Amino acid sequence: MNNNLNPVFRREIITALRSWRTFFAVSIYVGALLAIAALLLFVVIRIDFVHGFNPQSAITVYNLLSGIQLGLILLLVPAITAGQINGERERQTLDLMLVTKMSALTIVTGKLLSALMLVLLMILAGVPVFGVFVYFGAVSALNIMALTVFMLVTATMVGSVSILCSVLFRRTMIAYVASYFVVLALLAGTISAAGITFYVLAASHDSRMHLSGGFVPFVLSTQWREIFTWLMSFNPLAGFMSLQDAQTGASSLESFLAVFIFRFTEVRLTSAAPLWLVNIVINMGLSCVFVAISAWALKPARRAVS
Repeated sequence: MNNNLNPVFRREIITALRSWRTFFAVSIYVGALLAIAALLLFVVIRIDFVHGFNPQSAITVYNLLSGIQLGLILLLVPAITAGQINGERERQTLDLMLVTKMSALTIVTGKLLSALMLVLLMILAGVPVFGVFVYFGAVSALNIMALTVFMLVTATMVGSVSILCSVLFRRTMIAYVASYFVVLALLAGTISAAGITFYVLAASHDSRMHLSGGFVPFVLSTQWREIFTWLMSFNPLAGFMSLQDAQTGASSLESFLAVFIFRFTEVRLTSAAPLWLVNIVINMGLSCVFVAISAWALKPARRAVS
């Protein structure tokens, strides 16, 4: 094993690779993913049996399967990561780690990488399952690579949030709850904030039209569309749907926003770059910020003051 590796990560990875539980968990994940893909393909093939196989059905299955994978990541990563620092604290080994030559940043990044190792193995092991859809012509190999990168970056961001919660909260259960709360805020909070803001703007416009006695359809200004675009850029689900639309040529993100936010009004977001690419960049930045805050909060001097 390379001695230049993070010492915490090196210790954890040696322990994990010697355990059969790691490979068993990866096998269960890939088996479940393969079973779901086979079941979905079987259903759509049976439906299209009379009229012949429709390649669009393979695209639908690809979108559903990748959505299931994203959901599993959002559920598994906090459960694996939120107890990393608290586990060391409960075993009374955290103070021993802090008095070594390792910096707080080394400890935090090592714990984050060791927690994400299992998720990384799962995502990479699941790539051949998605490769089946290349055979059907639903997507290309580059599409699967882009999906894999998006999943890895999203998992890293969620993991960094969970590590921060593990540092800030001494009780493991509170760290778990806080991690899921932050993930829920990114998913539902951004959508709710955009929906409420749009409703207030539309209601204010309708009220002015009622008082003036005229009628002019409400049109969202470019400035507000830019604000909503940036708000959605923090949402992993919006970034995921944008990636699916870019790969399959659909407009699921615009339809989703029209139904759940813009009151069945089609509002196109203004983004210089694809929303999924902006989401990746933002998630990478958030991961660095959360890790830096975690390292700062874990320093012995900070812990003594608290």
